Parts: sequence; C-alpha cells; structure tokens
Amino acid sequence: DGVQGLLASSAAGRVISGPEVRYLELDPGRSLLVLWRVRVDGAPAQVVLSRGRMRPSGDAVRALNSAAADRAPVPVALAEAGDPAVLVAWFPADPGLPLLASGLEAAARGLGLRTGAPPELLAWMPQQRATLRLGDAVLKLYSQAAEAQAAVRALEACVGWLPTPAPLGADPRLGITAQLAVPG
Repeated sequence: DGVQGLLASSAAGRVISGPEVRYLELDPGRSLLVLWRVRVDGAPAQVVLSRGRMRPSGDAVRALNSAAADRAPVPVALAEAGDPAVLVAWFPADPGLPLLASGLEAAARGLGLRTGAPPELLAWMPQQRATLRLGDAVLKLYSQAAEAQAAVRALEACVGWLPTPAPLGADPRLGITAQLAVPG
C-alpha cells in the first residue's frame, strides 16, 4: 500500500500499523493534506502526509526535527518521501505551527500561565490551528498572526454579554491565545 510505504520509509524500522484517516483537505489539481492516526511500535501517533502545500526551507526542517526529537515517535519527524515527493510530518513537527514542537511552554509562561505537565492535544488542523489544554488553560495556536488577532477581538467582543471562557492572554505575533478551561 502506498501510504504504508511512505510511512514506513520515514519510520526508521519502527512498525507502523492501523493507519486511519482523521482529517483530509483536498484542493483538486493543487494540493492534498491527510492527517493519519497510526500506531508506531504499538503506541498511538499522528502523522500528516501533504503535497502541494507548505514546503519548509532546509533551516526550518532542521529546526523542527531538532525541536521534535524528544516527542516525535520517529527519529526524523519532518522529511520528504516518495516520488513525487510527499511531506511527511510526525506530530509535533508541523511547519505551520512550529510552537507545537518548540517554544509552547515558553510562550505559555510569557502569557503568565503555569507550566509543568506536558500540554494535552485537544484538536489539530495540521498547518493551520491546534487546541491544547495546559493545566487550567486552553491554548489555541494559529498559523497566521491575523487569525490569532481576530480570535482576540472575538473574545473581547463577547465579554460581559455572552458566557465564554475567560481570556487569560494572547500573543498574536506568536499565534497563540489562552482561555480558562471549562468543564465539558
């Protein structure tokens, strides 16, 4: 199977099993992005295969691979494989959301949040957005500063009349917002 071969080529001998599509974006004739849930040597993992979308520079690839080295299920978390080339990105190496792999805890501290336990991934739209829980906070990451700024404006517009989780901070330049976590 083509997908299994692409995944195996990036897994450095690890056993990949149970591929299941979790998210797909198709722009016919232009691009394809597929988020897969898999098992790597029996442990759950997520990997994105994309073509015709982001092509990070060599420096960005090296930086993401270095940053993701301790948390990715494979030694090289971001690489091209196959012919024609497909970008293979193992979570947390996401070229659109580099804070997933590196700097998330520092950004959270910059917002005045306590860090400690690793953040829990709640939702992920590869190369676009991610939602994570960090203690009593929910962090939202955006690939574009303008999207983060729009989220801040929307939260501010709701204060006082629409019950929403309390904003805890934001840094649109980094593409991050934080809100109080609520049950449910």
